Amino acid sequence: LLGLAVSAFAQTTQTQATVARVTGTATVTQADGTTTALTAGMKVAQGATITTGADGDVYLESHAGYVTSIKGDSVVTVDEISVVSEGGQVKEERTMLDLKSGNLVAKLDPKKKSVNNYQVRTPKGVAAARGTVFTVMFKGQKYSVAVVNGTVAIAPAQLPRRAGPLADLRVVEFAGI
Repeated sequence: LLGLAVSAFAQTTQTQATVARVTGTATVTQADGTTTALTAGMKVAQGATITTGADGDVYLESHAGYVTSIKGDSVVTVDEISVVSEGGQVKEERTMLDLKSGNLVAKLDPKKKSVNNYQVRTPKGVAAARGTVFTVMFKGQKYSVAVVNGTVAIAPAQLPRRAGPLADLRVVEFAGI
């Protein structure tokens, strides 16, 4: 009798974020260079860059329970939004945002801590969090991270994307790394 072995392999599926709310001026530049005004309900794909005016505020939902508020005078590129599944089970929900300048606030569902892989990269470092509320600001050479609750790991910008954290921080603010 010949038996069949079934093995599950992890599969990564690229997904898109949804714009939940927009106030003020905000645009999205797609990877192909086309720029349009952002509106609630729009889908935002990997490679897109969101730019907010001084009066702008964009609420972006990358996965159910992960809301990022991109504040005024900010530029953020969506580097990765994906789901890793194995055997029909979600193993990881990835969000990687590149904060070129400005400020964003992230609120991550603490019930999804085990699958959450949420990172904000700046030229000065990477902030990674699971199930928390935190803010990242980068303007000029000033970089700060503030944690409302939970823990955020900080790593220098020179480390590879998936390298371990430099430190786990509950509350931190500094002018440079």
